[in-house]
Amino acid sequence: MEIKQTMDAALIAKLNEPVQALHAALYPEYFKPYCFAEIRQWFERVIASDPDSTFLVIEDEDQITGYAWIQVLNRKENPFKKARTVLEIHQFSIMQAARRKGCGTFLMNDICQFAKNKGIKEIDLNYWSDNETAERFYRKQNFKIYRKAAHRIV
Repeated sequence: MEIKQTMDAALIAKLNEPVQALHAALYPEYFKPYCFAEIRQWFERVIASDPDSTFLVIEDEDQITGYAWIQVLNRKENPFKKARTVLEIHQFSIMQAARRKGCGTFLMNDICQFAKNKGIKEIDLNYWSDNETAERFYRKQNFKIYRKAAHRIV
């Protein structure tokens, strides 16, 4: 297995399809159906304008099996919170055929090393409560729940 950085918006958009499809299936009231052209253009803008975002792909046996979008966030001090720098995982996905083969753990270990190399001690991520597969994986990777969000429609 090998991890590579990419700036190929078309590749990232293609790899995003299962993420967007899952979100749209679980929460159609919030998420649009997957549209390659729109998502590719959106990732092109992120790549061009955000030097703190990094896109990683994992290859296994000459096949790209997943990706992650990570971003270094420098949170400023305010009257309520202390300043802190975190690595935010915005998206993390392993293709269905490559799951349970160690690809996710390999990619997550690389993300952790990326953070360490930059002197960052915390990695944040969030996921939707109905995404039980993500929850099991993140718990297995030693992520701890420390914040919960609530929602009410009125």
